[in-house]
Formats: sequence, structure tokens, C-alpha cells
Amino acid sequence: MKTIGIIGFGNINQEVARQAIASSKIEIKWILDRSPTKKAKREARQQLEKSLGKKLRFIKSKDNLSSKTDKVDVIVEATGAIGAIEYLRFKRKELKWGNDVLFVTANKAMVANHLSEFFGSSNNDVRIEAAVAAGLPLIRSLSEHIVSDEVQGMVGILNGTTNFMLDEMEKSIDAGNNQTYDMVLNESIQRGYAEPGGAGDVDGQDAAYKLQILSRIAFGTDVFPNKNLIRGIDDNEIFDRVRTVDFIYANKYLESTIRLVAIAQSTSKAQPFFLVHPMLVPKSSNIANIKGPDNYIGIYSKYLVYTDMQGKGAGPEPTACAMLADVFSHKSCTDNTNEKQVIKAFRDSNDVYFSRWMVRGSCYDRPGVLAHIFRHFENKGINIDEVFQLQVGETGREWSKKELNFGKEQKKILPFAFTVTKTSLGQLHKTLSKLKLDNNFFPKRDKLFAFYPLLELKFAENGVQKFMIEE
Repeated sequence: MKTIGIIGFGNINQEVARQAIASSKIEIKWILDRSPTKKAKREARQQLEKSLGKKLRFIKSKDNLSSKTDKVDVIVEATGAIGAIEYLRFKRKELKWGNDVLFVTANKAMVANHLSEFFGSSNNDVRIEAAVAAGLPLIRSLSEHIVSDEVQGMVGILNGTTNFMLDEMEKSIDAGNNQTYDMVLNESIQRGYAEPGGAGDVDGQDAAYKLQILSRIAFGTDVFPNKNLIRGIDDNEIFDRVRTVDFIYANKYLESTIRLVAIAQSTSKAQPFFLVHPMLVPKSSNIANIKGPDNYIGIYSKYLVYTDMQGKGAGPEPTACAMLADVFSHKSCTDNTNEKQVIKAFRDSNDVYFSRWMVRGSCYDRPGVLAHIFRHFENKGINIDEVFQLQVGETGREWSKKELNFGKEQKKILPFAFTVTKTSLGQLHKTLSKLKLDNNFFPKRDKLFAFYPLLELKFAENGVQKFMIEE
């Protein structure tokens, strides 16, 4: 029988405890939690003790652990705190348990911010499968099953919460009712997919942590990406959140849908491509058809060509299941990268190109406004391709105006969208930021624009259709 110690007693580790007790192959020796008296934790503890038939031992500080009497086979950590690295260090140094005790975590923030302590030939006492797309054996596949191949790129959905939200917003179009961002966020919280406010999910940070870990395994990138390479569905101080009307433009004019996409690619350049961003993806693609809180990853490699996986990514149950699989595993989080070849930088946003982008915005319905926009983009060296406008009475036009709430100016507002041809993320960001400042054509308020790259399927040299990044 395996003995485990549990650090943190939130939703995930409560489920770990439930599954561990149900398995009858795992003994919980202790649970470390700094605030065990909170109502939800107290109730969960009582239920577990009732089914176990005895009291669970709770402690409040790592300093109360004994190097002899409290030694376990595995420590299971799921606090979500970057600073939880203290527990791994304490295990190794003060308690001197070292490699004798495995450290299993679902804490992607901690792993992503302390890569060197989780990767390397000497770090064979950690397991991190549950930190990325918990319902998929993704870490193990990359580090073990695809180890002999050369990974060239990864693209996918790594945050189930935001995928659920985007899916619900899109479904409301057919139902004829505007499921606003706030409405679907509240539902995702009620279902247990998101924490209050959606912190970590809606800002793209959760997906970025996961993609960073995968990039370390696949490409040897030992660095955190610049913040301008990470954008969620509602996080930016300058640009607007994803709204239901964006799906209408994407569906009607571009045969696409919107997903929060995480993409990394090792290219001919020294710095790999890394981006987390809401994107327009073709409705015919696999990624467009991922519904609800599922995760998806497609891996492009030299010999296997294409491998993809889909499964549950959000929620305590799949995460706990993945953590307990690590408890029983014999393989460690292996590092397949030569330490001398570790890459220290990702490509900058000025070197992140897409062949087409969609921009959605609102302006005053005045003569010359579109000509003004065209001139502004032309002066910046960006070509506007097509302009889309929803007509009076058409689904989405009033949704857009009402949800943005322009108050007394509501009748003066013209919602619109347009596409621009090949440009970089950095250049488009700068161009739109300066366009907002002209109050002759635009309301005096923040976040008038949202923009999305179009992720296009192309044929590679080997004839395989794949998402390819512009050089």
C-alpha cells in the first residue's frame, strides 16, 4: 500500500483524498493545510472521515513534519501557489527525504516558474502529469513516447474553463439570446470550472503556464514568455474582451469560430514561436469542434507526423485522477534536452506574424470614419482587406451596442469588423492603440477594439495539412 501526504486541501486535493480512500490501495498519512477550519474544508473533512471510519491527521505547518515518523512514499501538492516550491525544497533539504519520496503536483504556475527544479537528470523525484491538461497523458507522451522523434510544433486548447465559456457564447447565437461574457463566467464558476472572477483562466495565464511546460519538454525553452505573447479572453487593459458578436462575424464572414489557442513551434529561427491568444480557427478543423471544458492538443513531429489528444481538462475529478496515476507511476518527469542546448528566449511579438487578422470595433456613425481608418492603417504599412457591418435589425448589431453600453450615445454608434493582411502582433497592437486616441471618430472610452489572428490550415512539404506559422 502506498502512503501519501497531502499539501493543500482545496477542491482538487479533496477529490484526491476521496479517490485515494475509494481505491483502498493508498493510505493518507497526513494533510498539511494552513487554513483547515474554513467551512467547505471542514465539511469535506467530516465526509471523508465518515467514509474512512477514522480521523484524518491535519497539520498547519511544514515545520511540524517529522523526518522519521511522517515519511511517506509520495507527497501530493495542489495549492496553486507559485511559492509552494518551498515544500519541494523542504522535502529535499530539511527532511532529507530526497528521491526516496516522490513529489506529485498539479501546480502549473509553480512548475512553470521553477523549471530548473523540475527538469534535469538529477530531478527524478517529481511527477507533473496533472499540471497540464489533466485528463490527457500529455506529459508522459511527450517525454516518453515521442522522445525519439523531433517535435516541430504544438497547437491546442489548454484551458477547459475558457473553452466552456466560448462554446456557451457561440451556442446562444442559434438560440437567439445573447449569452454575455459575464453570464457564462458565472455559470462556469457554478459548475466548478473556474474560481470566482475567473482569475488565471480568463487572462490566458493558466494556458501559458501549461504551454511553457510543454515547450520545455519539446524544445528546451527554459524561460518565461514575455507578457505581450499572452492574451486571454478578458485580461487586456487596452483591448476588449471576447463578445458574442465576434462569433457572428467569424461564423458569417470567415467560416470560423473563436477558441483560446495555445501554440508553440520550433522554426528555422533560433527563437521558437510561442503564443496564447483568442484566435479564429476554421470550422472544419478538429480544434474548432472541441466543446465544453475539454482540452485538445495536436503535436506535429518529424516521423510520427501528427498526434492529437482530446479529453477533460477542467475540474477536480480528472486532475485528481491524473495525480493518483502519478502516485502509482514508476517513470519520472524526464528531461530530454541537452542542458547546453537550452533556449533562453521566445520570438518577440514584433516577429509573430499571421497572414490575416480580424478586428472588431465601434465608432461614431459619421461620414469619413472608414476612410479615416483606412488611411491610418495605410500609414502604418498595414493593408485592410475586407470590411463587415451588421445591418439594422440583424442579430448581433443591437447585442453589441447594448452590451458595451454607450449610454446616451447609443444611437450614434456603428459596430463593424474588418480584416487586415499579413502583419505582426506587435505592429497591429501599436496601430490599434493609436487609432483609439482620435475622439472625432471614436467614443471617449477604453477597450473599443478586439482583434484575432486567423489560424489557417496549410499543406506542409510532406503533404500533411497542419496549422503553420508565418515566417
